[in-house]
Amino acid sequence: MYLDNESRRSIAGKIGDIFKDNFGSGPSALQVTINGGYFFINIQNFLSPVEKELIGADKMEKVIKYRNIIMEERVRNEIKDIVETHADIQLKEIYYDWDLLNASGMLLGIMEQKGQKEGKLEIVKDKEVYNNLSQVNYWVTEENRNVQIYWLASHIILVKRENLLSGLEQELIQAGKDDDLSIVKRHCERKLIKEDAVSAKLNKQIKGIYFARNIKSNYGYMLVVLGEEKSQKFLQAVPEKSEVYWRF
Repeated sequence: MYLDNESRRSIAGKIGDIFKDNFGSGPSALQVTINGGYFFINIQNFLSPVEKELIGADKMEKVIKYRNIIMEERVRNEIKDIVETHADIQLKEIYYDWDLLNASGMLLGIMEQKGQKEGKLEIVKDKEVYNNLSQVNYWVTEENRNVQIYWLASHIILVKRENLLSGLEQELIQAGKDDDLSIVKRHCERKLIKEDAVSAKLNKQIKGIYFARNIKSNYGYMLVVLGEEKSQKFLQAVPEKSEVYWRF
């Protein structure tokens, strides 16, 4: 699926307006990437003054729960409508996640048309990187065979994961504790990733790590967003035209 830069800018601008209308302030920049059946938006500098105060007062959980309510009640469906209308694609799933300490976040849409979706993405072949990123699943299931890792773009790694939840976690979800579980699980899973080792191996800094989970079906995704190269030895996975920034 290819969209020209003007279409991507238009979509990013409309999504930025949705955030501003619903949260009182919007992100300063959005980056759109479409590849292999996935629609990914990296959200940058998105934190209101009130949210900053709450985080400073150690109330991060309140910010996350408030954002989740707004996203579920209005924003997610509005964004889905914008993407489907202006990109002429159908999204069967759409996820979001926040890295509040870095004032960033992400949206991940899964396109309806499957085709050879996975085959269009470049596989991450480095064993050290694979083992590091897949060990997050091992912590839950004691196996990492149900993990596939791809390049979504030259600076974005997509990790497909199955069997995300233990029996205890499934019980907590049934008891209505899914928000609390997601907050704790995200924190624990991120701690398992040896960011310095991944960064050194790929020759890039890690700018953000995000999680998307389909709790009912017990599978999900992890997105690792990388920064600038430290040298020129890094292999480009996809053409740069697959992504575009839109700054507000």
